Amino acid sequence: MNEIEKMLRVFELFTTALGGSTKDGKILGVLWIRGEPMSVYDISDATHLSLTACRSALERLERHYIIKRVKERSDRKVYYTCEKDLTKTIKQMLARLYEDLTVAEGIVEGFDGGEELKKEVEQARRYLEGLLAE
Repeated sequence: MNEIEKMLRVFELFTTALGGSTKDGKILGVLWIRGEPMSVYDISDATHLSLTACRSALERLERHYIIKRVKERSDRKVYYTCEKDLTKTIKQMLARLYEDLTVAEGIVEGFDGGEELKKEVEQARRYLEGLLAE
């Protein structure tokens, strides 16, 4: 496994740990490594994922504010890019997870006898608050 493959694997592990997919990680990793806007076709070639899989993952990543869509003035293609500062990217992903935990807290409130689950969700929320405060 070469250095780029190792780095992509780190992104895959990170995104799956936060509830995403390995496809999300591959795409995020390629965008981060390249450091310049890429079209869906370029991303598909670089990741060896189908155009359909790329479009689906790009939509998901964009919806979670992890990547952004940009247009070049010289052509009509849509390009995608991500924050080059890895710390900011990780914080964006953790912030999204925090939002999901807040929703989970509301859902857990409706459960009878779910005290242990409530405690775990609260503990995870406090942990993420600490990470996001740094």
